[in-house]
Amino acid sequence: HVAGVDLHQRWLDVGAEHGVARGMAAVNERGLAGRVIEVGRRSARVLLLTDFNSRIPVMVEPSRDQAILAGNNTGLPTLAFLPLDPRLGVGDRVVTSGRGGVLPPGIEVGTVRRIDDDGVVVEPLVDFARLEYLRLLEYTEIVPPEQLEQLQREMYGPPLPPGFVPPEPPAAAEVIGLATTPGAEAAP
Repeated sequence: HVAGVDLHQRWLDVGAEHGVARGMAAVNERGLAGRVIEVGRRSARVLLLTDFNSRIPVMVEPSRDQAILAGNNTGLPTLAFLPLDPRLGVGDRVVTSGRGGVLPPGIEVGTVRRIDDDGVVVEPLVDFARLEYLRLLEYTEIVPPEQLEQLQREMYGPPLPPGFVPPEPPAAAEVIGLATTPGAEAAP
């Protein structure tokens, strides 16, 4: 339930105690409203996709052109980082792309309303003036088995060579920076 209203943010009356986590998608029956950016014990803050700080990876259908939906503190966010020769038109559907693994792919966002010299303007499906209830989506990107080895290399580096033995850890005196000289006593 939406408990508080700021211009381009909403406060929810659920938080970490209820399983809410940062990054969750906030949707209603029409589509994506925004995402959770802050979580307290019993409350959470949702940044709406219209907020100037909002950046959502999207795809325009049916062309499948990828872009970033950029909020601009108006009711009509714009598309940024489009391909050099986008194949889109007024009325095309805009959905989340799933890139970056933060939001699930395919959540409806809006439709292309206008294309002009100023850019591509998107009309969100959500009516933010009547936003009362939000559903929060938990999402974990699933890595296909054929990409798992590549992901592990990116995270942990190349595999260790066969027969690799790690070096012995330094003595405690070396770790804390004490130099020991044979026959010398440590100062009290």
